[in-house]
Amino acid sequence: MLVPALVGLTLIDAHAPALRARLVLASADPTRPLPIAGVVVDQQPAAGLKPDPADTVRVVVDEGGHDRAPVPTPRRARGAVLTDRSATGPRSTLHS
Repeated sequence: MLVPALVGLTLIDAHAPALRARLVLASADPTRPLPIAGVVVDQQPAAGLKPDPADTVRVVVDEGGHDRAPVPTPRRARGAVLTDRSATGPRSTLHS
């Protein structure tokens, strides 16, 4: 077995190929635990190398939320103008 390519995978998705190769994932920074979620941006040893059994692959994980779908921003219809902000909520009218 060779070290799998983990860069670009979510941390959750990176565990399966590592386990198939009989490898353990760990944080590249020994003072920090492996985060719960994020995207692998670097790994050591590199993909394609032949590891010893039960070797550790140290990964750098970007926890910036790349594995989450963007939250859509509500948009008003073209030409809509807010005319009233009463207790029942905003109303809009369309102008042509």
